[in-house]
Amino acid sequence: MKFNRDTKTFKKPFTIILFDATDAYYYADIMGKMSEVDTLDDLELAKKVADSLFIFQNYKWESLSQMNEADGGYDVRIFDANHSCVYAAHEKYQENWIV
Repeated sequence: MKFNRDTKTFKKPFTIILFDATDAYYYADIMGKMSEVDTLDDLELAKKVADSLFIFQNYKWESLSQMNEADGGYDVRIFDANHSCVYAAHEKYQENWIV
């Protein structure tokens, strides 16, 4: 999945989506509303919610690589009003895992 890193193009509101990590890899383009957590106008608050939800769903894993090897766990992503993925919570935990 391609991420939009150009903050100048981000458009409110921001939608927080929770989905199974396997689905993130295979089915991210066809996710339904079942995994929609919330919609917020404040991107920084949305990131805090996404990070907290990521930790809550994945704290039992030993590392992101262990989670990825098992095709397990959950990811949390934020999409803007243009349906661009503007944030993926797992990126924050690539180097420093949940402790």
